[in-house]
Amino acid sequence: MFRNVTFPTSSVPTNLSFYWKSNGEDATQDYDYLRVYLTETTVTPLAGTQLTSTNSVTLGTYKWNNNIWQEINISIPASNNGSTKRLVFSWVNDSSVGTQPPAAIDNIILTGETSTPITYTVTYNINNGTGTTPSAQTVNAGSSISLANGSSLSRNGFIFNGWNTNFSGTGTNYNAGSSFTPTDNITFYAKWDNNSTVFSEDFEGTNSFTIINGTQTNQWHIGTATVASGGGARSAYISNNNGTSNAYTPTTASTVHMYRDVTFPASSNAYTLSFNWRAQGDTVHQLKVFLIDTTATLTAGTQPSGTALQSFSGQSTWQTATISIPASNSGTTKRLVFTWHNDSYNVSGLPAAIDNIILTR
Repeated sequence: MFRNVTFPTSSVPTNLSFYWKSNGEDATQDYDYLRVYLTETTVTPLAGTQLTSTNSVTLGTYKWNNNIWQEINISIPASNNGSTKRLVFSWVNDSSVGTQPPAAIDNIILTGETSTPITYTVTYNINNGTGTTPSAQTVNAGSSISLANGSSLSRNGFIFNGWNTNFSGTGTNYNAGSSFTPTDNITFYAKWDNNSTVFSEDFEGTNSFTIINGTQTNQWHIGTATVASGGGARSAYISNNNGTSNAYTPTTASTVHMYRDVTFPASSNAYTLSFNWRAQGDTVHQLKVFLIDTTATLTAGTQPSGTALQSFSGQSTWQTATISIPASNSGTTKRLVFTWHNDSYNVSGLPAAIDNIILTR
């Protein structure tokens, strides 16, 4: 009878306690007995075969106590802490005489003392803004938090656009509300963009888009295989070799998405979405841009429902696209989606690449 046990991280031994009783054959010889072992999880006990010292550690042997329930406590060395082991209770009897009943056990309890977890503190600085500074967050090492959404913050002439690890905005950008796993104490500074910029993404820092590739052959990647002129060192592009090159397998149908949710600030005028792009393809092998509800589900292999804002193909060199988004989106949050789609018809040329995405009002 066995089960696997994960021992807590600690510097003190773990205690195993249980009640047992057993008669059997002899109090001085190991003829009929209950034995407790600790083994690796790769060791599988087999009926008819005893565990040995080569594949297990014996914690205790119990026999012949006139059928009286007794409690036993076993100290398991702290060297096992932080690991997973197999706790085994074995009954062995030979073919000679013996007194009924054999072994019985009950009320098995394993107790340990856990070490004080390592914690980190995440604090916020609203960086010349106004409003309530988000409360500091205490996080256990290895755990994640959702960064403050900053919805109450404002600054005259600017719009709040997430958090940065440097007050000047030259550190790493993080979206408000995004998941973050700290490795040390850290302060996030409010990132303020000029009031005309709703958001921008050049793929040089932390990518603000979510990629949905599934198991498709041609997939979105962020990397250095191609880049728009003056666009830094990185861009987003379709690749069939894990981002090594901006190339695709045109005879294998693929549909993949890259999206981010956008809150459109109040405006009576249309918004302008601009970005650099290139894609050859044809009227089917295309880059498409959608604006959909945040409740819509995006699935690799399936194009978004609705009409695309615009479709792009036929260009092997970098181009600049400008799309007008109606002011009717003012005050709403929508999902901006860049989709690459190709069927299995053989078409030569480059798949999609995009860079320097900017949404302004």
